[in-house]
Formats: sequence, structure tokens, C-alpha cells
Amino acid sequence: MFSTSSQRKFWTFNDESELAQLREKHNLEFIAKHGAHVDEYQRYNVFLSPEEERLLLKQYELHLKEFCKRFSPPMPKGVVERLRGGIDEFLEKVFLTDGCLLYAPSQIALAAVLHAASKEQENLDSYVTEMLFRDAGPDKLAILIEAVRKIRSLVKMVESPAKERVRIIDKKLDRCRNEENNPDSEIYKRRMREALDEDDLVYTGQTRMSLDTSGITQSEAERLLACQK
Repeated sequence: MFSTSSQRKFWTFNDESELAQLREKHNLEFIAKHGAHVDEYQRYNVFLSPEEERLLLKQYELHLKEFCKRFSPPMPKGVVERLRGGIDEFLEKVFLTDGCLLYAPSQIALAAVLHAASKEQENLDSYVTEMLFRDAGPDKLAILIEAVRKIRSLVKMVESPAKERVRIIDKKLDRCRNEENNPDSEIYKRRMREALDEDDLVYTGQTRMSLDTSGITQSEAERLLACQK
């Protein structure tokens, strides 16, 4: 989905320098289109330069950050402090599903918040529909609500095995496992000792053969030395 999305096509760049070049390109195109009547040496006295655009954008970013802090109506702080545990738990379960491949991060985040609020017996439906997305329109809002519902359904189907059931099965495994593959069993330890003993015998035999030169004649010994040189 991401490979064919407009996000990848129009809003993904190789690095910061490519982004800077595109900003300068569009800046020059705008000036050429709207500043043809302005003297070339006076254009940047009338229009913004790429550096000035970037500086202004940075200022807007800071203003937006402060605006978000003062957003009205703010969600009650008491609610936010109690939701964190439920949100983290929900997100951990999402990774056990295909949700991250099917839905946008913003939809998953909203589903996590609504799920955590529901666990705390808090209802944020009116906050979401009437405040947060009041300008979205009924069609887009319906799509969002359906996505959130499906994400929560996916997470609901993720079930952790019962601890008692796991304990019983683990004990059963201890009884039925192949002792030859159990590092704690005597059979496994004996096999390892035998394997090590066999390796020692092979190594010792090879060493003795290499050191035993009693059957080699003088001429054969000279040929071996010549090969080694």
C-alpha cells in the first residue's frame, strides 16, 4: 500500500539536500511567474528567498506547537494520566496482528486511546466526533469509525495463553521429551562424553602418525623436506 501511496510519491525524499533544492526550484519558479515586472536585482526585496521561507516556516512550527498546547477543549489531564497503561497494552497487541499493514498509524493511535478510555469507563466518542473531527464530514468520519472498530476487533482476537494451561503443558513436555536431546539428562551427557572421547582418539592417532618417522627412509625424508621448502 505504501509503495503506491501519494505519501511515498510526493512526500518522501532522499535527503535534506534534495528537499532544499526542490524548495529553491519552486521559489525561483514562483518569482519568475509573478515577478516578471520586477527588476532582477530587486526581486528578493519583494519576494521571499528560500532561506527566508525556511525561517518563516520554522516560526510557524513553533507557533503551532504552542497552539497545540493551548488547544481547546483540552482532554482532562486526569484522563490522560490513567490511559497510558491501556494504550501501551493495546499497541503491543496490535503488533501481533496485521493491523500495522492495513491501517494508518493515526487510526491505530486513535483506536488505542479509545480502547484505553473504555477500560477506564471514560467515553470519548463525543470528543472525537464533535470536537476532534468535527470538520471531517460524515463520509470521512464514517470511514474513520469503521477503521477504528476493525482495529479494536483485531486486537480483541489476540489472546494470551492461560498461565495455568501453559504450566500444565510445560510439565507434560518434561515427561515426554526426547531425553537424548535434553542437556540435563544423563543420556545426553553420556553421548557428549563419548563424542568427545572419539574426537580425542582421532586427534591422538593423527598426531602419532605425523610424529612417527621410524619407517621413512633417508631419501623419502629428504623429498618431504624439499616439498616443505
